[in-house]
Amino acid sequence: MRKFNPLMAIIASLFTLQFAWAQPGNYTVEAGAFYFAPTELIIEVGSTVTWTNVGGLHDINFVTNTITSNDFGNPESFSLSAVYSAGPTSPVEIGSWTFNTEGTY
Repeated sequence: MRKFNPLMAIIASLFTLQFAWAQPGNYTVEAGAFYFAPTELIIEVGSTVTWTNVGGLHDINFVTNTITSNDFGNPESFSLSAVYSAGPTSPVEIGSWTFNTEGTY
């Protein structure tokens, strides 16, 4: 009969959490009038993000801020350049992107 080893249980739990954390996910970002929610995501390689417009005119630009012309400095740059319009009663999917570079976006 094996005895319970609390240290080994803790190590096994941490090992499992490490690999669970690194798994790609599927995220949805809501685009509204002058906001995106959530405002920041931590992305794993292979994660897919889908943007849904719930109000206003939106595109997805991870290269340059269209208001300030400053570079966003994202780990991966891309653009879903068509502008999508939606009202609060008619949400529309803007598009999705599967990430090749992990990081905070």
